[in-house]
Amino acid sequence: MQEYISKDKLTEIIDGLHLQMVWVWLAIDSLDAIKTIDKVKIKRAQNFMYITHSSLIYRYSMELAKLFDQKDGLSIYQIRNMCLQNKGYFDASFDIAKYCKNFKKALGQYKSLIKNITERRRKTYAHNDKDYYLFNQKAIDDFPLDMQEIKDMANIIYSFAKTMQKKIGSKRTNLGYPANSDDVKRLFGEKTDTDIWLEENDAF
Repeated sequence: MQEYISKDKLTEIIDGLHLQMVWVWLAIDSLDAIKTIDKVKIKRAQNFMYITHSSLIYRYSMELAKLFDQKDGLSIYQIRNMCLQNKGYFDASFDIAKYCKNFKKALGQYKSLIKNITERRRKTYAHNDKDYYLFNQKAIDDFPLDMQEIKDMANIIYSFAKTMQKKIGSKRTNLGYPANSDDVKRLFGEKTDTDIWLEENDAF
């Protein structure tokens, strides 16, 4: 079924997809940064670290799961189809049909991952399923996730959002991705790679 919408509305949806993926990456990058913090400092704030760690996992899991929910709202598949059905809004030199075909093929490599993400959401994050109450070991065993696969898939979706932003001429194209690993390290009074680089170069 064809779904024609205004260029402004489609641009708004694409910008929203980009922001949603920024949230995913901020959560993932923060988790990675936490792993580098001095273990002694982490022990001094165990409650904070526990709830922070679990909340970041919850955030990126829910954002990704929402994008693969084809029953309600805007799934990544629906956004892709809306772009195809309104291809006149995009740069004329851009082969949107080929790009979207390749994007769909790339996502197809993660069918098992997508299934496990959506099942974890349905059984544990969004509902108190009796068999998986409080995200028990059964949930981990039945719906295994590989962090590297999550990162790879998230990068594919993020790249899709950035490409569509650019080709439709969004004013938000140049916003990019605000990496925040420095925030986590500085929160615990640790030097970041940037801090170290600046100190070394200031010495000359």
